[in-house]
Amino acid sequence: MAVTALTRTPDRTRVTFAGEIDMSSVDRFHDAIAEAFEAHPSGCLDVDLRGVTFMDSSGVNTLAYWWRRTAERGGRLVISHPIPSVRHVLEITGLTGLVVPPGDNGIRSAGPTVPDRRHGA
Repeated sequence: MAVTALTRTPDRTRVTFAGEIDMSSVDRFHDAIAEAFEAHPSGCLDVDLRGVTFMDSSGVNTLAYWWRRTAERGGRLVISHPIPSVRHVLEITGLTGLVVPPGDNGIRSAGPTVPDRRHGA
């Protein structure tokens, strides 16, 4: 897992990842999100997964943790550009409410405030 870009604007911080997010890389994933979050804790934190080829439950748990942290600080976490296999993992775990459509800036239309964790709904 690697961070391929970190972009900041006045209302959003985007951190872009590539590779596999699993038990062996989740600490780096967590730390990269933490760095982006600390730069702008009350804004929109965009976790761009366009280059992520695999994500296990450790990555999902990290996203859920940072979703809660950003909400506590009045911010918003969104997930952008997941490939189909990663999006499927997000669907199974109920986190697709955080995924923004391609081309969306993630600030106004990032889905529900609380991820939908109901299966089959």
